[in-house]
Amino acid sequence: MLIALLSNTVAFGGEPWVRIEEDWELKLNQPDPEANSPQLNIYMTPDSTRLESYFQLQLNHAAEAGYSAGGLRVCAVENDTPVSDSRSLSGSLLSYDGDVVRWTTVLMIRDGELYFAIKNGSSRSWGEFGGPEYLLRLSAGEMRDLSRYTPRQSVSDVDIGFGRNRVQSLTLKTIRAYREDGTSVTVDALLDAS
Repeated sequence: MLIALLSNTVAFGGEPWVRIEEDWELKLNQPDPEANSPQLNIYMTPDSTRLESYFQLQLNHAAEAGYSAGGLRVCAVENDTPVSDSRSLSGSLLSYDGDVVRWTTVLMIRDGELYFAIKNGSSRSWGEFGGPEYLLRLSAGEMRDLSRYTPRQSVSDVDIGFGRNRVQSLTLKTIRAYREDGTSVTVDALLDAS
């Protein structure tokens, strides 16, 4: 896995970030709908020192409570136990050669809760996706901000579990970090997770 480390443009640690947005892009070679391939798992961890709490995005499959093919599933996990999840209504399979899937993951902390959502999703296979139906939450516990978030954790936790040869690239392209006063910092990350 090639991980191009962020330059010193922005130090994500230490700031009282309250919202992080990651823009992802998945480029496919030739998916195999008959074999439900590829299948990807992408994770977003609010605190890189507390890995037992995280959010997961499953692309082209859902693996909890019985496997199902196609579509996507988001899940909030605490101590290896899913506490909430949402599944796309369409179980459409990734099926177009050269398809490009784009989406934004959003992580936010507010009033002692962590929130996770998918927005601005698009692909030829699935059309537009994301929005309130993919909003999940976890207790923030003692966490007051997202100063321990790191994009390196997001990239290193990617799992292309099946059909890696069908993925041309998976890239964390841009990260936006927001402070409580609404000011933000944007970094063109270009972290390759494939």
